[in-house]
Amino acid sequence: MCFSRISKSLFLAFLCLFSLNLTAQENFITGFVVSLNGDTVKGLIDFRDWKENPKKVVFKKDFYSAPTTYLPQDIALFGAITQLRTEKYKSASVNIDTSSNDINKLDYNRLFNDKRADLFLRLIYKGKFNLYQYKDIKLHYFIEKDQRIEELKSKSYYLESQKTVMKNELFKAQLTDYLKECLLITQDEISRLEYKANQLIKILKKHDECIGEPVYDDGQQEKIKTTFAIVAGTDYSSLNTKDPKSGRVQKLNSFGNFVAGASMQINFPKNNYATSLIFEILYRKYQFTEHYEDFTSTEVYSIYDYKYSGNYLKINAMYRHQWNASNLRPFFNFGVSSAYKLADIDKTVRERKAYSSFTKERSPVFDNLRSFDQALNAGIGINVSRISIEMRGELSNGFSPYPNVNSAINTIYLNLNYKL
Repeated sequence: MCFSRISKSLFLAFLCLFSLNLTAQENFITGFVVSLNGDTVKGLIDFRDWKENPKKVVFKKDFYSAPTTYLPQDIALFGAITQLRTEKYKSASVNIDTSSNDINKLDYNRLFNDKRADLFLRLIYKGKFNLYQYKDIKLHYFIEKDQRIEELKSKSYYLESQKTVMKNELFKAQLTDYLKECLLITQDEISRLEYKANQLIKILKKHDECIGEPVYDDGQQEKIKTTFAIVAGTDYSSLNTKDPKSGRVQKLNSFGNFVAGASMQINFPKNNYATSLIFEILYRKYQFTEHYEDFTSTEVYSIYDYKYSGNYLKINAMYRHQWNASNLRPFFNFGVSSAYKLADIDKTVRERKAYSSFTKERSPVFDNLRSFDQALNAGIGINVSRISIEMRGELSNGFSPYPNVNSAINTIYLNLNYKL
């Protein structure tokens, strides 16, 4: 009953956490805005790791302030400080090509379809010439010189009366003009360029090194991060099983067992490292005990002292999603576990008396115990700086070697992690 109440509480807490995320969908992180007159205001940016450049940005001075929504024409710049870098978005009124690169939507015109628009452009390289990226139906790159911003143009189109795809790569001619100060950059090198961020950044960086300009790298190529932690915790376990020899149903509980080990977390850069894979190696010990008497008389009785004592090496693999909505970063995870037995677990003792016959001996209920078991687990928790606290539920298939005898162990863990 107690385990059932804890399981329901864990499930309700998970639903609450999940529903709050669905309804709020906010991810305020440290950031700033720069006003049109150049004043910088520090605060929090609702950062979404946008697949397409944002058309607006939500800002507030602190967690308790009312949010303000800014359009590109309202501010000069905004920045969001993620775990790896500071992302900066500059407001600009520019001409942008609206033609599609979708093979099914290409036109027959090699000329660009320009329109004027107010946009937030993401800074991806800063040097003699700043480079910006804009994503809508396709990727655009903009170059800045002396506060003048223009698009580096590239367009795919059909050759008239044919279905041959052609390209107008005007950006190569534009770069030839911009980079003429460096004699080490050849026309052949520019002609081999593709309209990709890494290649454009590489050629601009070469130019700046050539003329002695300081090089700025915003860390655009985010990397997978790996972190390690030590784990310690306790658990409450419940076991409902049946003695295959006597047919008697046993309901046992175990509380205050010790769990300890280490974890490795592989953090993926998507959505400001919101998702990760976690691998744990833990030592777990538990003990279920029960005293049972089958008493007929003082001369005829049987006494059982059931004792299932488990020493296991556990290997867990889990998926985790974390929200960065505040200094308290809630998360949930789920995964699978394999546990390998380190020592015998059935240490049942049976005492029998039948008149003059008396025996007391170790009498395991289960023969040929399974050497390992598997489990499913799910948990919720909160990260605060290097420390995280997690409540995790687990259901294993148990240690019984008999397919028709249940020995599933239900467990609630309360774990404390310290990131190294």
